[in-house]
Amino acid sequence: MATSTRAPARPLRQLDDPEAFAATRQAFVDAALVVLSRRSDVDVSVTEVVQEAGLHNAAFYRVFESKDGLLLAVAQEAAERTVVTLQQRMRRARNARESLQLWATAREACSWPSNRAMRVWA
Repeated sequence: MATSTRAPARPLRQLDDPEAFAATRQAFVDAALVVLSRRSDVDVSVTEVVQEAGLHNAAFYRVFESKDGLLLAVAQEAAERTVVTLQQRMRRARNARESLQLWATAREACSWPSNRAMRVWA
């Protein structure tokens, strides 16, 4: 019999602790980002995310009301990570012109939908 590498199940009452709740929420968001990185669309299932996180459905629904709630959290996390990455790149720019060029390139990438984004919006 194979042994599981998953973390042991945590009782739901542990989620009453704000730090545990935040950590569990972040685990689901991180798991969703991993699942999304393997897909060509955004049609992820709660089951996929729960399995990737190594947690349980009950914990998911204690943290999020629905899959839409998770997807909104994922979008927020992705946006925040994008801003941080852009700020870091702009700080490393050799001059103001290069910094502005990095910003303009990032803005254009957000403004013009990629083929992947077009599939999602269709």
